[in-house]
Amino acid sequence: MTTSLVMVAIGELFPEVEAEAKEHLHGIDFNKTLMQGMLGFLLFAAALHVNLADLKKQRVVIGVLATGGVLMSTVLVGGMTYALMTLMGVHIRPVYCLLFGALISPTDPIAVLGVLKHVGAPKELEMKIAGESLFNDGVAVVAFIGLLEIASGTSGLDLQRLSLLFVQEAIGGVLYGLELLIIAFDAQSLLAGLLAFPVVLLARFIAVALPVSLMKRRRVFTPGAIRILTWGGLRGGVSVALALSIPGKLADGTLVLEREMVLAITYVVVVVSIVVQGLTIGPLLRRTLAAAAVEPEEPLPVEAA
Repeated sequence: MTTSLVMVAIGELFPEVEAEAKEHLHGIDFNKTLMQGMLGFLLFAAALHVNLADLKKQRVVIGVLATGGVLMSTVLVGGMTYALMTLMGVHIRPVYCLLFGALISPTDPIAVLGVLKHVGAPKELEMKIAGESLFNDGVAVVAFIGLLEIASGTSGLDLQRLSLLFVQEAIGGVLYGLELLIIAFDAQSLLAGLLAFPVVLLARFIAVALPVSLMKRRRVFTPGAIRILTWGGLRGGVSVALALSIPGKLADGTLVLEREMVLAITYVVVVVSIVVQGLTIGPLLRRTLAAAAVEPEEPLPVEAA
């Protein structure tokens, strides 16, 4: 994240660097580069942090959160974002708001898992967060591609093909690129991104609280699980990679004006998520576990965390 912010700052301070970057980057097809290449490495990276035996024990909870939770979040974020854009006077087609909902729904647990290990959080909570992230990436990618095809008019919604794609993405696994230099930031997109952050957080809370509350009748959850799962759902590289993959032109050559707005909002939400949630998840975990009097796992030494 720091590197990307430095790159944006360089673009602002040295316009000639930005101009040269634009010249080179405009020749790259980010849709093909990201969707058919780098995205696999991002998804696979999440799999490296998952123990299959522990994953099996939490398969029901993970399955519900990673499928129903992501789809619910997609619809909620899409609907609220469209309402927000309308109030701001920004013209954007509803399908692109749903695209934003799909790409911002997957979570990035890497930073949170380090904090969980350090404070000695229960293993089952750690596995829920890691396992959900592994599979919600795949679900979000499939939802995103289906909506993107509807938006671009390239083809209809082929459920059989999208199901196969989910298997490929969830197993095949995922890294992304430099176009951050040419994200078009202005006061309107920055404000939209800042306002979209609480929208995304609210949708995450609903998408977690509803299924977890229903499953509590049959399964035991760590006290404060809803709060931790909600606040621990940081957004990261997959969201930005998907936003970068939105084509700038349709098949008939029509410019997609919504692309730059969606990309800028996504980047702002991801940065705010990493800074705000990432810096506060540790204290939140400690307070929640202490209040619930949960016996912590043996914490890792500071050097190893």
